[in-house]
Amino acid sequence: MYSEIEETAKRWLEADKIDSFIGYSQRSDGSVKPVRITDPADVDNLYFGDGCVHNLMSFIKLNGDERIGIFLKGCDGRTMVQLVAEGELDRERFSVLGIVCPGLEEDGKPLPKCAFCRVNTPPDYDELIHPEGVEIKDEAIEDEELSSINELTRAERFKFFRHQFDKCIRCYACRDVCPLCYCRECVTEKSSPQWVEVSIKPSSNAYWNLIRAYHLAGRCVNCGECDRVCPVGIPLRVINRKLANIVENYFEYVPGMNPELTPAMLDFREDDECLDHGREGS
Repeated sequence: MYSEIEETAKRWLEADKIDSFIGYSQRSDGSVKPVRITDPADVDNLYFGDGCVHNLMSFIKLNGDERIGIFLKGCDGRTMVQLVAEGELDRERFSVLGIVCPGLEEDGKPLPKCAFCRVNTPPDYDELIHPEGVEIKDEAIEDEELSSINELTRAERFKFFRHQFDKCIRCYACRDVCPLCYCRECVTEKSSPQWVEVSIKPSSNAYWNLIRAYHLAGRCVNCGECDRVCPVGIPLRVINRKLANIVENYFEYVPGMNPELTPAMLDFREDDECLDHGREGS
């Protein structure tokens, strides 16, 4: 598998198809880090395996002019497609080496997001690596985490999420790592008017987490980066998937699957039906 990644990156760089290649590299202690390669002689540093958890779309400039080669798993590939659909990314700048992801571990444990992976192959790619024995996933599976939340009453869900939000220390790591949080000025940084209080307290914590979740409604691709970096263990993927599930049920829109489809939250029509806010499970 490594050889296919190395050969492709080297071929693209030597042919002047790209200016740089973004992938993964393994440190001497076995940990993994994202890496940007510009010299074909350095492609032997590329790696893929357990620990390659980062969404590499977090490491690109949306509005640059660099021609980028990038190695994408299914969830990362959905991020790219969503950014294209939202008009924030020029697909022509990218040469995508995709992989049918076998599922990954970190620190010897399976990644939670991999257990509920919907699509393990990038929806759009230029070349694809398909490891032997790895099946292609292309449909929704039963999400036990989300099912357990849906089984709660509204009052119970409110109590659950309020407890989670109370833990927030407002470090904004979730925002900073998310490739779909690309606002030029975050609502948390506006002082006139000040939408979110700076102080860490239950009301402002809840407001921050809810407004971010609403901003990602119908956009989150379940890459799991927010969960991974949260220092206090708030289950942000569950919150985002809950809203994604609502958007899919009402609008039949799954983010990051088709760059030609207008994202649900950007598609306004005069004949749209009002949502039934009294519906249980919403």
